[in-house]
Amino acid sequence: MKKATDALVLTGSGNDLKLLVIKRKNPPFLDLFALPGGFIDAGEQALAACVRELAEETGVQLREADGIELSVRKRRGRDPRGDVRSYPFMFYCSQELQACAQDDALEAKWVLLTELKELAFDHGAILCEGLGHFWKTMPSFSDALEGLRLPDFMPVCEDSNIGVFYGGSFNPWHAGHTACVDNAPKNTIVVPDSNPWKSMDENIDRKCFWRSLLEICQQLAGRDITIFPGFWGAEQGNPTISWLSQTNFKQYALVMGDDAFLSLHQWFAAEKLIKILHKVYIIPRGASAAALLAQKKKIQGINGDLVCSFGKEHKFQELSSSNLRES
Repeated sequence: MKKATDALVLTGSGNDLKLLVIKRKNPPFLDLFALPGGFIDAGEQALAACVRELAEETGVQLREADGIELSVRKRRGRDPRGDVRSYPFMFYCSQELQACAQDDALEAKWVLLTELKELAFDHGAILCEGLGHFWKTMPSFSDALEGLRLPDFMPVCEDSNIGVFYGGSFNPWHAGHTACVDNAPKNTIVVPDSNPWKSMDENIDRKCFWRSLLEICQQLAGRDITIFPGFWGAEQGNPTISWLSQTNFKQYALVMGDDAFLSLHQWFAAEKLIKILHKVYIIPRGASAAALLAQKKKIQGINGDLVCSFGKEHKFQELSSSNLRES
C-alpha cells in the first residue's frame, strides 16, 4: 500500500470562489483536472508532503500551519494504479497566488467553482468535504473560513433556530426526491450522504461526486432549500445521530419517505435520535395508513412531544433509486 496526499486549495468567495487545479500530464486520467498532490516519501509527514507536492506541481508555496486536515481516503480501487491511501488537506488563500505548471502537471491554474465540471480520481468527493467547512451551522465549520461564502448555486443555511434536514444516498437523484423537497418546509437542508448500513464499496462508485452534486443543485434550482455538500462522497457510513446534535440549531427536524419512517426505530442509536427530534415530515411512498399510524404511536411512545406531519400524495412516489440503478 502506497501513501499519497492531495491539496485542496481555495481562494475568493461566493461566485468568485476558485479552486487550484492541475491538468494531469500522465495516466491515469490524462488531461483531466485534478488536485495537486503526490506520493509521500518514506519518513515524511503527510502535511509536509502535501505542501511539498503542491509547490513542486504548481509553484504555490503555503504554510503547513494553514492546512486543514480532511478525511483519509482509502477505498479499494480509488486509484487505478493500485492500493493508494491519500491524506488530503485543505488550504485557503486570501489572494490568488500565481500558479505555474511544473513536475507532473501539464497545466496549473485557478478555476471558478461555477465553471468546474469534474475532477479526476475521488477528488470531487474531497472538494465536497472541504466545502462543508464553510457551513457555520454544521460541526465541520472552520474558523479560518469565517465570513466567506459558497457560490450562489449552493447557498449556506445560516438560520440557527430549527434545522430541517432531508438526507439520503440519492444514487441516483430522481423526481421522487425532488417531490420530497417540494413537500418539505422552506429552508430544508438537503444532505447527500453515505448509507450507514451499506459497505464502503456499496456507498461509493466510480462517479465524480462534484459532478453529481452539481446535478442535484441543478435539479433543485430556484427552490428555497440549501444543499450541504460536506458528507457527499464520504467513504464511511455516517449515522444521522453522529452529527445532528452537533449542528448549530436549537431544534431538529427530519424529512423522509414513509418507508424510512417505518424503519426509524431501527436506525443507528434510534432511541437517542428520536428523543432529540422536534418534528418528522413524512412524504408518501406507498405505505398503508394503518402501518403509518402504528409507527407514529410507536415513535411517540419514545418521544411524546415529537410531531409527525404527513405530506401530500405525489405522482413520483413509486420511483426507487435501487430500481433505477438496476434498469
